Parts: sequence; C-alpha cells; structure tokens
Amino acid sequence: MDRLLVVGCGSIGERHIRCLGSYQDVEVTPCAPRAERLEQMAALYGTQPGIADYADADLDAFDAVLICTPSNLHIPQAMRACEHGCHLFVEKPISVDRAGGAELIQAAAERELVRQIGYTMRHHPLFASARELVNQGAIGTVYMADICCGAFIADARPEYARLYWAKRATGGGVLYDASHELDIIQWFLGPVAEVSCMAEHFKLDVDADVDDGAALIMRTAGGVLVSMFCNDIQRNYKRGGQIIGDKGTVEYSYDESRFSLYQGDTGTWIHETKQFERDDFYINQMQNFCAAIRGEQEPRVTGEDGKLALALALAAYRSAAEKRVVEIAELLA
Repeated sequence: MDRLLVVGCGSIGERHIRCLGSYQDVEVTPCAPRAERLEQMAALYGTQPGIADYADADLDAFDAVLICTPSNLHIPQAMRACEHGCHLFVEKPISVDRAGGAELIQAAAERELVRQIGYTMRHHPLFASARELVNQGAIGTVYMADICCGAFIADARPEYARLYWAKRATGGGVLYDASHELDIIQWFLGPVAEVSCMAEHFKLDVDADVDDGAALIMRTAGGVLVSMFCNDIQRNYKRGGQIIGDKGTVEYSYDESRFSLYQGDTGTWIHETKQFERDDFYINQMQNFCAAIRGEQEPRVTGEDGKLALALALAAYRSAAEKRVVEIAELLA
C-alpha cells in the first residue's frame, strides 16, 4: 500500500486525488487549510482524514508527497518532503524562479527518490505516437516546428482573478501556464538553446505584469527552428502543433484528439483519431508515478525535464523584458 499525501486541494489537487482512485493499493491523504475542503475530499473520494497544515504533517508516515500548491511554494514544500525520504510529484512549473530547484533535484537524486513533474501532455497516447514517428525518422530530418496553445481562461476558471493566476509571483501568466508546450517542444525536439519572446498583458483582470499572450521564436540545440504562440484570451480552444521534416510532416491536435502524418513521397496524409476523457491523461500520469515509486517504471517527466521547461520560461520572460535573444545557458548557469 503506497501512502500518498496530496498537498493542495484546488482544482489540480482534486483531479489527482480523483484519478488516484482508479489505481489500486494507494492510500491518499489530502492536505489543505480549509476544513470543508478536506471533508469534501473524504466524502467524494474516500480519502483518509485530512491535514490542515503541511507543517504539522508527519512526513515519515508517507511514501510520497504530491505538491499541488501555487508554484512559488513548490521548492520549499518539496524539499521538506525530500528531507523525510518521500518520493516527489511536483506540479508544473517546478517553480517561478531559479532559487532552490537545482538543490532540490540533487538532494532527491542523492536519496534515490523519484522526481516527477506534472507535465500531463507526455501522458497523452496520441502525442506519444506523434513523437515516436518523429524519432523513427518518418519525416526525415526535422527543420522547423510550429506550436500553438490558446483558450479563454475565464471559461474554465471564472474565478481566475482570485487564484494563483492573478500574480506573476505565484505562477500567474501564460508562459508559466503554457509551460506544458515548452516541455512538449523539448520532449519532441531536444533542448532549446535560445529564445526570443514578446509577451503582453492584453485584457485579463489580473496584475499588469501577468502576461495573457505571448509569441516565441526558438532554436533547439540541434538547430530546429520553432515558433510558438500561446494565450489565455482565445475564445475557441486550440492546442497542437506541426513538426516539419524534409520527407514529411507530423501534426498533432489536442482539441481534435488527432495526430497525422504527411508522407512526402506519396503525397498522402495518414490520420489517427481517438476520443479521450481529460482525466485519462491524469490517470496515466498517476499510474506512471505510482509505478515509478515502486521501481516498476521510470518517471516519464523527471526533475531535469522540469528544470529545462522552467529555464525556457524564465529565458522567454527575460527576452521579453530586455528585448533580445536569450540563450538558455544563461538560466542554467
């Protein structure tokens, strides 16, 4: 029986608790400051009696801790769990700055603890299939890619102005929110070496330094040019991308639940579609994490992956502020 402590019971914490219910031999304890929220988790998902204050949690009683709080709290909360020998699942992004991230990853590695970061898109079967085609050389040498991610945040979270999203210091802003895409780019194409970014605060009712739209141009270490636009003001949900090689193209679409391969030699498209529920990817993610802490699988998203995604987001913010191309090495030094 794996004993898991879920710290933070907002929307993402609740989703993980719900999805853990599909996995056998786990015992879940929620941790959140509001008593009524803890009671809800027990009533809805059969969790153990909750803990109001993380500082009061006896971490020696748990095998793993899931950090699902605002991003500025991730590193200190995860470090405390690490010091007690708990495996770690940390929601994305791993932090909002560089402080403590490398130390956390090193400390967890020295203790041989799992470090998994919450980039769910890697657990989407169609995304994984698209990546496999690229890696198998189905489109030849990859030269360029184009990535997009857009949605209206108020449709999904009408209360967004009262959440972490409202302030840059707590992880608000589209670049932190769209760091799923920053991770996917590097999962498909390898590490990004340099980035140029323009980011704007257009209209949302949040602090002025919280961007709700951004456009990026990147070059990977392997020389692939990547464009990306992301926003939280687009009324029609759109998420996907295309990877362009000298022999063909791979496209993937989250909102259409599709991936496609264009074969240059025959001039034909091959399409695959399959409908999923959103929880399916989170269930896959939790199954991977539980298998990883049992030593049965490797975590699909490691602490180093989380570090790279954060470095890219921070480099993009630096580029937007300083109006220049920024090398990712500046943020990894």
